[in-house]
Amino acid sequence: FAAGAPVEHLELPSAMMALNFNQLPYLSLAGLVFEGGLANIHTMNIYGCPNLTGDFQFVSGWLEEKAVVDSSCALLMDNVDWRTTYDEFLAFSLHKANGMTMELKGKVYLESLTLEQANELIGIWGKEAFDRNADFRITAPAALYVNPSSVTINEGESVKFTHILISEEDGKVEYRIVSGSREGTSVNPETGVLTTVENGAANATVYVRG
Repeated sequence: FAAGAPVEHLELPSAMMALNFNQLPYLSLAGLVFEGGLANIHTMNIYGCPNLTGDFQFVSGWLEEKAVVDSSCALLMDNVDWRTTYDEFLAFSLHKANGMTMELKGKVYLESLTLEQANELIGIWGKEAFDRNADFRITAPAALYVNPSSVTINEGESVKFTHILISEEDGKVEYRIVSGSREGTSVNPETGVLTTVENGAANATVYVRG
């Protein structure tokens, strides 16, 4: 269809293998009918169709319906505005990890998220996916996660802490030692590097907060 075409209702045959929709602002999921389902579709290329891209179940249901999801499948979509659970989004994301092409713009809101879950999603989408300025962004209830959550080092060694920040507020993250401080041990507030010196002291537990 020409970009901007006033299409409101569309019925597609089961033999359809690819969807290429561009600037169809009036077409909604209620008006999109697939005879025989979505199992044969291997590519969705949907841009400028905000009424089609706000429902996570539409795309996740498509992939669940297919017998095989591999590198020949592709999802290219903007105006993504999804709300779902971590488990559902991880199942969807694993298709990307297994070679499926996904180029998304927008955001997905997860109802809850732990540090371990955030790290698993970073392994698939990259840390930039938690950047609120990213083209495609993963967000969740406001939180600050610090990596590693615990670590053991010897005197004279150092360790660098990194963080995942989920917040709509402006500001910056700084690190500080909140308890267990000892002579010769310090943390750089901006870089998150904890430095120790050899002083022959007994074991100590130091707590660092972001």
